[in-house]
Amino acid sequence: MTADRAALVAGILANPDDDTPRLVAADWFEENGDSARGEFIRVQVNRARLPPTDPQQPELAARELRLLKEHAERWMGAHFAFKKCRFRRGFIEYVHLHLTHFLHHRRELLALEPVRDISLTGWMRATASLVSRVAGCEELRHIETLRFHHQGPHKHPRGECAILLDSPHLTGLKKLHFTMISVTTEERRRIERSHAFARASDIMLPYMGWLPDDPGGWFSNGVPAGALANARALRVGGSSLPEATLNRLAAHACWKRLEELTVRIGWSQPPAIEALSANLPPNVRTLRLNGGQQFEAGDAAVGLFERAGALPLQELELRALPLSADSLGALLSGKKTLRRFAIDIREYYGDQEFSEDALRVVASAPALREVSELQLVTNGTFTADAAEALFAPGNMPNLVSLDLIGTGLGEAGARALAAAEFPALQRLKFSGFSLPETQLRAVLRSKTCKNLVALHYSGAGWNEPEHFSPACAAALAKLPYLSSVRLEVEKVTEELREPLANVPWLHVGSENRENWGDYDPNVCAPIDDELKHADQGG
Repeated sequence: MTADRAALVAGILANPDDDTPRLVAADWFEENGDSARGEFIRVQVNRARLPPTDPQQPELAARELRLLKEHAERWMGAHFAFKKCRFRRGFIEYVHLHLTHFLHHRRELLALEPVRDISLTGWMRATASLVSRVAGCEELRHIETLRFHHQGPHKHPRGECAILLDSPHLTGLKKLHFTMISVTTEERRRIERSHAFARASDIMLPYMGWLPDDPGGWFSNGVPAGALANARALRVGGSSLPEATLNRLAAHACWKRLEELTVRIGWSQPPAIEALSANLPPNVRTLRLNGGQQFEAGDAAVGLFERAGALPLQELELRALPLSADSLGALLSGKKTLRRFAIDIREYYGDQEFSEDALRVVASAPALREVSELQLVTNGTFTADAAEALFAPGNMPNLVSLDLIGTGLGEAGARALAAAEFPALQRLKFSGFSLPETQLRAVLRSKTCKNLVALHYSGAGWNEPEHFSPACAAALAKLPYLSSVRLEVEKVTEELREPLANVPWLHVGSENRENWGDYDPNVCAPIDDELKHADQGG
């Protein structure tokens, strides 16, 4: 590391949203023998500047992934604490590391890379003394996103985290995320009064269920003055949003200012659902609703869907909800244009299947005409009519990402997908249920896939033969921008791997499926596009 590099990184930290210091640094890297890093910075900066549908995106994204495959291990190896990280606009901005490593190495990290997003682990044995020392680090002023990582049952962050949340140095904090926490009542109240809860604009309230202490619900003693003063995004962790907590939040001034809301509303609690329906923030642009298991809301859900449909939404995510054609029609009504729409009902343990009528509603909804990201994960299979309606030529011309993992595409669905006109499609995920090999090959050879950068294919079901053949692999190999491939297939042969030898990020096989998304640089590229699903809390 040189003083020049440290000065360049300091300039980026001082103006993190300005591209100019980054491009100056790109010149410096080239002049000092790392032309690859200079090119990588420019590629990521250019990608961030362009809209997702820009025709240059596939080529830039492919180049980004190839540069990462060749050089990421060296760039991440500049410091051992960069083992788990992500690159954004040319530099490492996210790091997952232990509390003690941040304490002892923060100056080195921030001299090498403009880190602004940290996920801290090591809370199980963290002492008040250690957390106090971390809280006293003035370098925390650069941190915009603070994540509290939990490591499984009985290893959640404990009350000592309140010390960090009250650090006077967290002056630049914008996002505060943690999923679970083990605290007493007094510790919970201290967190509610913390500097972090007053400063952050994006807060995920952690889950406090089934823990040794009973700290009471969030804000059960009232919302302290100044708490949630800047909140624009609120995510409520845990099994469901209690009615009492919802009513307390809804009465607070921040509620009407919310632009993003994420809640779990299941476990058969119609009163809580009715309270949410009556108090939906009027300015919400992003709404995520999770019904959980055994969602039995009855008429309460109907009212919620109707009110949600009237919001000026731009992103809508629905998980484990009993979605009929009528409820979807209510949700997708109104004058809105959704950029992102996600349905995942695999967790719904009822008799419902996603009907053809429901698919038709999705296909015909004006709100989805300009959608760029569509996730449709159901427990059904496309019929010919539904597939032709959804994938009709000219429909969803701005679609960049399509996720059908878990949904049966089927022969009719494959034919319709192959005939679709998705000129901006760069990321595709789908399953091989009831899909003949000839139809699979036709999809991979179709114009639908011509600009693909990343593909995730999940093999056939347990009772179906595996259809992903060397011929399918050869079809993939001809795609000019394809740079990230994940194939979950049972039969892996050299004939299958050989055509894909030039794909830089390749994961083939059924082993270690549960580990996909880990930060192994040999498996998954350290960028947001590849690791979005691994984000804590969303």
